Amino acid sequence: MTAYNIVSPAALVAGQPEDISVLLANLQAIQSVINGNVDNSNIAAAAAILASKIAGYPSDASKFLRGDGTWAGVGGGGYSLVTIDAANTDLAAPTGLTNYWQTTSTGGGSLRSIGAPVSGAGTVITIRSNSASVITLLDSAAGGAGAQLAINKSGNKFLPFGGSVQLVYNGSAWVEINRPAWELIQTITLGANGTFSFQNIPQVYSHLELRGNVRSTNANTVDTQAIRFNNDSGANYWAQEISANGAAAYATGNATQSAFLPTANEVDANTAAAGIFTPVVIHIPGYSSSAWQKTLYMLTRQAATAWTGLVSGRWSGTAAINRIDYYAVNAGSNFLLAGSTLSLYGIT
Repeated sequence: MTAYNIVSPAALVAGQPEDISVLLANLQAIQSVINGNVDNSNIAAAAAILASKIAGYPSDASKFLRGDGTWAGVGGGGYSLVTIDAANTDLAAPTGLTNYWQTTSTGGGSLRSIGAPVSGAGTVITIRSNSASVITLLDSAAGGAGAQLAINKSGNKFLPFGGSVQLVYNGSAWVEINRPAWELIQTITLGANGTFSFQNIPQVYSHLELRGNVRSTNANTVDTQAIRFNNDSGANYWAQEISANGAAAYATGNATQSAFLPTANEVDANTAAAGIFTPVVIHIPGYSSSAWQKTLYMLTRQAATAWTGLVSGRWSGTAAINRIDYYAVNAGSNFLLAGSTLSLYGIT
């Protein structure tokens, strides 16, 4: 490029009009630099990168370019109904980064796999059961059409009515996240006089706990409660009780019973004032182990005479507990009053 000397405006004003041509030449040289006399390799490289990204742009225009250079779905996949009726159900892939699914089922099927999402790793599904039957989520089950499920604590997960699970795709499997420490397994509310029986208890928790309010149909103000494990009616139960009524303290124990049978006067019964139900909390540690005999701790408060009791008990069986029955001893057919309710929780 030819070098020019740019004269000062003062020189022009001083009467040197011939230098206008010199100034014009300088301006043209500057324009030449602006228009292309530069190293534009960076601009070319940027254009090539942009062209490669444009070439991979999804045809449905539903994705955005993430910071890691990949295309991902925008927002959530929304609300969807999915059916899990059969064993080893394989569900299609979700449609967005966050997805809310509600299950329907008439027979209580099992979920084996979910398709790998287009959005890739980080995609989240929340599944809530609206099924009358328990739905089973299979842990690491082979043979599915999609990606396997990786359930927390490496065991199948059971979804009762209203139960939920959250899964995140890690690039190869759907991993359970955000599992609560307490999970509702089942709630039973007696629509008519009857007894409680929690069966097919899943073996994926550390401990169990029963909570609720009960009242016996016994024609008295009080009755005795009874609990059995695994439908064992043999003389394999022992119980110890510490109770109090005002300033009066009471302690007793029994052995070789056909159920956990603390002493009488623990459950409100049919001739007590209307609306009085006994609160019950029963904790069962290590229920799924086969290494030790099972124990329980129970807290009750019988309202009619204000007895409050703490009961501990032992069952000689070492088998994992898969069934718990709760009933009244002296009532006809061992019935508890309609409206009595118990909820069974799994504790992780």
